[in-house]
Amino acid sequence: MLHRATILTLMRRCPQRPMSSLAQVSSYPLMSSDLFETAGMRWLYNDLLQRERRRIEFNAKELCDAIVQVIPGSSQCVSISRLSEGTYNRLFKLTTDNGFNVVARFPFPTAGPRQLLTQSEVATMDFIRTKFEDLPIPKVLAWSATHENPIGSEYIIMEFCEGTTLGSCHREAMQKGNLGTLARATSKMQLQLASLSFSQFGSIYYKEDVSSELQSRPLYSSGEIEDICAERFRIGPSVDRLFYRSQRAHMDLDRGPWLDVKSYLHAIVDCETTWIREYSSSPNARAQPGSREPAEAHLQAYDYVLKLASHILPSEPCLNVPTLNHPDLHPGNILVQGSQPMSITALLDWQGTCVRPPLENFTVPRIFSIRDGSLKYVAVDVENSKLKSPTPKGLAALSEDEQARASFEVQRGLGLMLYARLIRQALTEQGMPLVLYEAMFDSLPLLTLARNLLWASFRSYEDGLSNLYHVLLTWNYEFCTTNNLDGAPIPFPEEVIEDHFDKLEAERVSDKLQMAIARRLISECGIQVVAEGEVREEDYERARKELDEFRTLFLDAVESDDEKAVIEREWPFQDGKWVITAEKCV
Repeated sequence: MLHRATILTLMRRCPQRPMSSLAQVSSYPLMSSDLFETAGMRWLYNDLLQRERRRIEFNAKELCDAIVQVIPGSSQCVSISRLSEGTYNRLFKLTTDNGFNVVARFPFPTAGPRQLLTQSEVATMDFIRTKFEDLPIPKVLAWSATHENPIGSEYIIMEFCEGTTLGSCHREAMQKGNLGTLARATSKMQLQLASLSFSQFGSIYYKEDVSSELQSRPLYSSGEIEDICAERFRIGPSVDRLFYRSQRAHMDLDRGPWLDVKSYLHAIVDCETTWIREYSSSPNARAQPGSREPAEAHLQAYDYVLKLASHILPSEPCLNVPTLNHPDLHPGNILVQGSQPMSITALLDWQGTCVRPPLENFTVPRIFSIRDGSLKYVAVDVENSKLKSPTPKGLAALSEDEQARASFEVQRGLGLMLYARLIRQALTEQGMPLVLYEAMFDSLPLLTLARNLLWASFRSYEDGLSNLYHVLLTWNYEFCTTNNLDGAPIPFPEEVIEDHFDKLEAERVSDKLQMAIARRLISECGIQVVAEGEVREEDYERARKELDEFRTLFLDAVESDDEKAVIEREWPFQDGKWVITAEKCV
């Protein structure tokens, strides 16, 4: 049956229909099994595992029946087609016989906690639509947070939004006529969400979907103006999948909500240390890079985290308030229309949204961020708003393709600098602390390390222990340098420092290999490789053949057996390699 919140929503928003018309639903001819499997993509390693994790099952006829119930004037669905597929969900477009389009979305078992994930996403979208009517958030028409319904799966049915994903026209978006429009729209959205201060860290739910104890707590922090949202919504447990992946889904953990950042960090540490104590000898753990270090070394590192937490976490009040932001604002989650200028028609995919500290939430969106080392022809100095790009004479020496890439890099650099200028200007005009700008653009090393601490504390096994040690050791050094201290808060032995920096470099070999191979596949073969070895289905066989040749070239290029062994061990595209996004959360 439909979730109670869905029923209430339908009663409020949809005209009542006579029972006789509800029964007039035609059977749907499409074989529903065609909808269950992933299509259009393959993976260069763990292909079978990746496809298995993306398999879903639902009753297509019952889905169409549910849609007819919420679309006035319709009697049947006349078409259903795949719309898109993300890392953690699959979307379908359905059209009714009166020409109304809707989107149905189904989560994969890797997406996050059952029930809570869907409950929170629907409530979050409703909250933002209610609080900020000018933000283009799709309207939810029906939903269920349990698989115990006629459709047989958790689902969200929402309005279909017109437009093209920004990812499909990213180069056009970076043109001068569009940069300003997109930067102003996204910076406005971020600042609107960042201006809210909540009572706790966790995730947003409808009031009736949290415990009576949590219902008694306010939505906002003291000083925020009460509104209709203050009565309808509450903060409940975090739906961050890192608290639920693999065996963690079945462990008794503190998943919030939390009143302060220190409690939040303690919960992260407790999550990981509890898992390490119970499961570090499991096949799941032994497959991860962190297994190269004994479990005791991980536990020691987390002991250091807790000892340093009060020093590393920022003391500025504005960096410790619970805030909201879009969890993954990449070009595929933004719909646009028009060309000069573009306009944003929808901000998609609020799955996994959490109320977090500004260090985690107030960051540069991926449509404007530039990863270190990703630019070849351009250097961007955000702090001083300077862009070093090839001179006309330098451009003339480049090939046509290289000139096009250099031009695109210039536009990306201009986009980042414009975004930074808009954020700084808006913070000043609204009287918000400029330390938020410094945190967003990594202007202060200690704030960057504090952000990295929260990130690395969840990942000592999946990424390797050296990343966490890198944060601790670097913070020790930066803290002493900033404060002119002779003695560090934690006197790491010199051999420990050297050992972990050596291991950090070794653990990055796989990432470097993957980046080099991906660049070569793109430049020489025209094959686009994205996260975790994903390629288009039509490129799969050719990409596999090219990889075999690349591997032989790499091995032939080194002389010592030790170097060959490293390449064999760290070769990024091999079955059995650890894949965090493939961990089930149910």
